[in-house]
Amino acid sequence: PPKPADAADALALAICHIWRAPATNRLQEAVAAHRRTLAPARLPKGTR
Repeated sequence: PPKPADAADALALAICHIWRAPATNRLQEAVAAHRRTLAPARLPKGTR
């Protein structure tokens, strides 16, 4: 059976995920925007 410490760990992970998810999304959007601005000839093979 779960112990109180397990419940606290699960809550801490959930809180970290909630705080981290928006930053991860912003980073992915920034990378995508940067790639759109690069000339196709400058992109490494397989990333187009």
